[in-house]
Amino acid sequence: MAAGQFGVPVERIVFLDDGEVNVRAARAVGMAAEVCASATQVRKLGGAAPTW
Repeated sequence: MAAGQFGVPVERIVFLDDGEVNVRAARAVGMAAEVCASATQVRKLGGAAPTW
């Protein structure tokens, strides 16, 4: 897993994706995860949003 390559514990990762399957997988390994299909949805979470 990429988190291990960077030395980041999975508990410190917030995973955002537009795929429910991917979000479930992230949660299964201990990440905080949310389904987000747009930058607007990310903004609603209260965090920084990409500018795409």
